[in-house]
Amino acid sequence: VRVGLDYELSDKTVIGSLAAGYDNKWTMEAFNDATTTVNGARTSLVKLFNVERNQWKHLMGNVNVQHEFRPGTKLNFDLDYLFYEDENPNTYDNDFFDGGGSLLRREDTRSDKFTPINIAVGQLAFEHQFGEKWKYEGGAKMVRSEFTNEVSVETLVNGDWIENPTFTNQSDLQERSYAVYSSADFKANEQNSFKFGLRYEYTDSQLDAEKEGRVVDRQFGSLFPSVFYSRTLNEKQSLNATFTRRISRPTFDDMAPFAIFLDPT
Repeated sequence: VRVGLDYELSDKTVIGSLAAGYDNKWTMEAFNDATTTVNGARTSLVKLFNVERNQWKHLMGNVNVQHEFRPGTKLNFDLDYLFYEDENPNTYDNDFFDGGGSLLRREDTRSDKFTPINIAVGQLAFEHQFGEKWKYEGGAKMVRSEFTNEVSVETLVNGDWIENPTFTNQSDLQERSYAVYSSADFKANEQNSFKFGLRYEYTDSQLDAEKEGRVVDRQFGSLFPSVFYSRTLNEKQSLNATFTRRISRPTFDDMAPFAIFLDPT
């Protein structure tokens, strides 16, 4: 679901809003066999039946304001809030057999993962055109992200579900990122154009686990320069050269731990 609304406050100022969301669920049933052999002879067999559900829910809201001071000069402000929730329960029914196929025992295991994620983003951007050859862009951005990740694994023993402490834990991640950037476009002539940019980012990350305590406490800042050059050769061909320095960050759902069992071992 996606709904947007724009309102023209004046001939120079526009206020916009956007709301969106989804509920995405998939389920799986899997049958697997795990066989152990010694010198070609089967010594044990485990039949596994796994039922999994993975459901993602998402809500987001955006408010943006754009003001044009004069043609070629404008200011943009964006404020976003994003909420995600992931629930991932699994059940495992394991039947153990000896080499001859006689049932020895049954083991029932279940796991669960619950992860709410909150992200808030604020961004301010300014653009100004200097004549026909120069264009300037600059701005600042702040991102505040956090999640609580609960993972649990339990085994059924004499009718009671017993927690497996090896695979059960709760972790909390809080991350703050701040960035300022500036860039300039220069069109030397009809054939040659350049773009120069510089961005500075500062990140503060803290990860706490229920059992281990503070796992990550990291603060770092980095500069990211960029240079672009483009030369138009003819109507169909152009030559481009680029130098950039960037950083790749894992997505928040990549950093949320989970447990999947392929077989009882």
